[in-house]
Amino acid sequence: MSRGGIRLFVLSAWMVLCLGAACGPHPASKKGFLDLQAGNRHIRAELADTPIERSTGLMFRTQMDENTGMLFVFPDDTPRAFWMKNTLLPLSIAFMDEHGVILNVEDMQPQTEAPHPSRGPSKYALELNQGWFDHAGVGPGMTITGVEKAAASE
Repeated sequence: MSRGGIRLFVLSAWMVLCLGAACGPHPASKKGFLDLQAGNRHIRAELADTPIERSTGLMFRTQMDENTGMLFVFPDDTPRAFWMKNTLLPLSIAFMDEHGVILNVEDMQPQTEAPHPSRGPSKYALELNQGWFDHAGVGPGMTITGVEKAAASE
């Protein structure tokens, strides 16, 4: 394949990704949002429960409303790690066990590849704007209710 052909292929692949799932602010996934509760705080969480949704996450988005985030739902309960490659927003992530109990909260900087691991087996991860958990007084040992309504699709 010629250099021009490679460039065209890469550009076409990027456009398909952007038009399909990743660029700009998304009002909702095809499944919509799930209402969660953390203490007395309401969270509107977009579901990421398939492999492609989990791998794309919040990449390329430029804004996210307050009290809105993304809930990553996995089919199993195992240690996890997230990074911020191609993610433009500063985020905080809460890793939760199978019951929605927060294991740890990590602040993540945009467009970095540093891993942010869970501190134990995690079935759920919730990403919100950076600082949300601190500001809301929500942290390890607390339960996020409503996660049990989500089931991972494979």
